[in-house]
Order: sequence, then structure tokens, then C-alpha cells
Amino acid sequence: MKLVVEMFTVVLAASWHAGLLIVLFLAIRPLVRNRIPAQVLYVGWIVVALRLLIPFGIPAVWSPYNLVKSIRLPAAEVGSVSAPVASARARGIAGFEFAAGNENGTSVLARRCALVWIVGATGLLAARVGVEWIFRRRLRRSSRPADERVQAMVRRCALELGVVPRLAAIMTNEVAAPALFGLGRSRLLFPVGFAGKLTDEELRLVVLHEMGHWRRRDLLAQTLLHYALILHWLNPLAWLAVWLARHDCEIACDEFVLRRCTPEASGKYGATLIRLLETVRPPVLSPVTLGIFEGKQSMKQRIRMVAVYRAATRFRTLAGSVLLAALVLVGATHESWAREIATAITRAVPGGWRKTCRFDSVYEVGVDRTQPHRQPASAYMKAITAKTESFCTMTQVCSAEAYRGKRVRFSSWVKTEQASRGAGLYLRINHGDIHGLQFDDMRDRLIGGTTGWTLCTIVLDVPVEADTLHYGFTVTGGGRVWFNDPRIEIVGLDVPSTNLESEHPSLCTNPDCLTRILVNSGPLPKAPVNIGFSAPAPL
Repeated sequence: MKLVVEMFTVVLAASWHAGLLIVLFLAIRPLVRNRIPAQVLYVGWIVVALRLLIPFGIPAVWSPYNLVKSIRLPAAEVGSVSAPVASARARGIAGFEFAAGNENGTSVLARRCALVWIVGATGLLAARVGVEWIFRRRLRRSSRPADERVQAMVRRCALELGVVPRLAAIMTNEVAAPALFGLGRSRLLFPVGFAGKLTDEELRLVVLHEMGHWRRRDLLAQTLLHYALILHWLNPLAWLAVWLARHDCEIACDEFVLRRCTPEASGKYGATLIRLLETVRPPVLSPVTLGIFEGKQSMKQRIRMVAVYRAATRFRTLAGSVLLAALVLVGATHESWAREIATAITRAVPGGWRKTCRFDSVYEVGVDRTQPHRQPASAYMKAITAKTESFCTMTQVCSAEAYRGKRVRFSSWVKTEQASRGAGLYLRINHGDIHGLQFDDMRDRLIGGTTGWTLCTIVLDVPVEADTLHYGFTVTGGGRVWFNDPRIEIVGLDVPSTNLESEHPSLCTNPDCLTRILVNSGPLPKAPVNIGFSAPAPL
């Protein structure tokens, strides 16, 4: 199920990126529709389809998508991405971030949304494949080669277009108007008796239109749009884009025919469309065919376009090309991965915390926002050297005043990646220079290897003579460890203590004793600070 949710979040993020592109395209489309070649507008829809199908963007220092905040999804963690940089890169591609969820991983709402999406997409895909399979089967049973007049017209139009006439012309009752079918082995479909209703010139113009679809690979483009719609069926803008793209496809194909007609023939082409409007019953739109007649309302708009058609000048073509290039740029760019990772991972000890390592250069400590869990940011400790036997801690000290005479629990969520010797928490309660009135460093239950988020706890009693609480995180050996949502809470005596060294306190004789340094540096905080790792390290 996590894989489905991961796919859903990527699709959803790509959907809103493409949605912004569709809105932009819809805003400029009425302004330029009669001023630039129709083919440019249609290619714009192909760009939209590719943006819906490909959830990747070209990294750029600046992207228009930066102007809109990322989608925030109700998921705590999606998948088990082990590398935080890879996780950040995935979020950079998709442009989303996750809201804090429950400790069990993916939230119920995210799972339900993903389930609805996958069921709908699977149903639409099955319907698309089923419709094509049924259509092919019925076509094989009820079709026959077109008569010699139609075959000769196909050869004539192929000669005009300068192509090899590889299209098979077929008569069938499965279509109400001429249509193109088949991506690999394309066929021109004509209703039985259709050609007899048209003059040779009218038939020529109809065949030119259908061969224009074949020459321009319109059926392939429509297939891309349909599969993009299946993937993004939850996005209403995707439905609108597919509908408008089909209309613009027909207008672009009309323009394709008109460019090859004399002024006199242009008028005949408009008259042919009117004749089709009068004599052909409106066909049922099919996702697997592409025909000259796509509905009466669409035909009326196309007839008006033919009436005012004027050939594209160099300026119109140039303006359209510039517009298309701008649209491609907007659709293809995305904010830089490096920039996102740089802001998501801070390679500095968070404010209020202290890094102490045997060999300081062996470990890197910082804040990683690409690994959220209960809180949006996690502290991380990473061994720079792959194989090391050293150790490192990230610690904090607070006054014991509010906890004296009580039992406390120090807890945090821990996630590891290739932790060779283990990682965990530690809590020590001191009195002056005496170490370990109570102490536990999870030495008998460290988290090792590669694990998901695991809740770790330490429970100790705070004697009345205690002065300070020392707590933090430890890692020994190689690997990478993340810590999220640490907290110190007062608990009841029914919660078992994990104390290890209550009978063996020791003096802190080291001149660099952490207790002495921090106590003598000023007043201690009365409670843990910056447990969300949001405050930066002091300069």
C-alpha cells in the first residue's frame, strides 16, 4: 500500500504542476487563437500531456512554480527511502511535502485517497483497453476494403502530400463518419455508402483531412492525452484539457488542408463541412478513433474558422513559435534540486544542542527536513568515514529543578541507515560533579543496521539532590541516524525504570566536564529547548 501512496503523491504533485500550466494556457488561448497558427495551439496541449505524464522537471535556479507553495499531504512518511538526499530529490521533482502523520507511517486519509485514485485509474485504463479490443474485433467482422473510387482518391491524396500511400481504406458500419484508426497499422474508415453522397472534390477534401491526421501523428498525440487523463483523472483541468485538445486538433487539421487548397477550394472545404453537418449523424466520440466529424457544435466553430481563414505569415509563425517555446519552458522547468536539498538539510548543530565526538572530523551533525515523522525536521548524525570505531553524541543540559523527586521518560523516534554498531538515546542525572545518580545509554538495546522509525525510551528517577539532566543522542561506528520528536515527560511510578548505574555514581574529574562547562557558562534552561530542531546554531 505504501508504494501506491508513493505513486499517488508523485502523480498528485505532477497534476498540480500541469494544472498551473493548463490555467496559463487557457488564459492566453482566447487572445492568440486567431493570431497564430492553430498547430501551435495544438502542440501546446501536447506539452501539457507530456507534463502530466513525466513528473520530472529541468532543474533551474528559478521556476514559475516557486510562486506557488507546495502541496501538503496528510502522510507521515511515504515508502522507505533510505537516502535522505534521494528523498529530497524526489520531493524536488514532485514539488510536495508531507504533513506530520501518525507513528504507524502513512495516514488513513492518504491511504484512502490513494486507493480511490488507483481504483479509478485502473478502471479507466481497463475501459480504454476494452473499448479498443472490442472495436478491433467488431471491425474485423464487419469491414471490407473500400471501393476503387475511394482507393484511387487515397492514392491521389498521398501523391499530393508526397507520402507513400500505406493507409488501407475500409468500409464499415462501425463508424458514423470518416475516421482514422490504429497507431501502428493505421486504417481509414468510411461508413458504408458514405462516398456515394459526395462529389469527387468533396471526397478529396475529406480524405485529405483524414490523411492530415495520419501525416501529423494526431492519433498518437490523442493517445498520449488520453493516458495522461487516465493517470490524472482526479484533476478536472485534465478533463478540460483533453476535450479542448481534441477540438484544437481538428482545427489544426483543417488548417493543414486549407494550406494545400487554392482560395476557391477553401470555400469548397467549408461547404464540405456544412454538407457533412447536414448529412452525417453525429458520431459517438471514441478515444480510439479520430475523425473529421466530432460533433455539431464543434463543426459550427470550425466552419466559422474556415470562413475567416488566412494563411500564416512569417510573423505569425514566429510569434507562435516564441509562445510555444515559452510554454515549453514554463512546463519543463523546476526549482533546482541542489537548491531544495541545500535548504532542506542544514549541516550545522541545531541551536541549544552540543556536538561531542571522539574525533570531531569523523561525524557530521545537522538538521534534515527530508526525513519528517512526528515533526517536520529531524536531527541527524552521519559518519563521514564509512568504517569507523569512533562515537559521537549530540547533547543538551537542563536544570533538574522541575523534575526533582519524580520519574521522567526521555523518548525520541529513531531511524537508522547502515548503522554498523548502533545508535540510541542517553539520559544522565547529575549532582554537581557527580556523574550518574541515574543513568541509561541504551547499551543493551541499541538500534543497528537499517530500520524505519522506531520509538526509543529511557525512564529514570530524579533524586531530590539532582542538579542537572543530561540527555541526547549517540551513534557508534559508521552509518547514518535520524532523531525526531524528542521529549522529556513526567510519568507515574508504574512505568518501569531503565536505570543502569544508580549504585555506581562517579566524579567528573575531566577538566572538560560537560556539567561544569555548561553550568558555569550561565543559567541553565528549566526544560529542553529547540526539541523541534528549528532554531539555527548560534553564530
